Amino acid sequence: MNRKPYPLRMCIGCRERFFKTDLRRYTLDAGAVTREDPEQLAPGRGFYVCAKAECAGKLQKRLARQDRQRTALKRADAAKNAQGSQGHE
Repeated sequence: MNRKPYPLRMCIGCRERFFKTDLRRYTLDAGAVTREDPEQLAPGRGFYVCAKAECAGKLQKRLARQDRQRTALKRADAAKNAQGSQGHE
């Protein structure tokens, strides 16, 4: 049997494979906020980013997009709740 010494994971930026120990892992916390998982032990699905500057840049763009989407959803929910509460006064 030919076993690899460490699991391989793919960087979401460059799509290259690296040993898991050579990558930074990120997960979503209970509030759907992306957090770094330095111990690589947090439950749930995570994603990995290598140390290349362009991959870190792609991560920042992805996180900014998530923040914009989350803000837009919160605004839409607030507007919907405001409209719903006006009819019940």
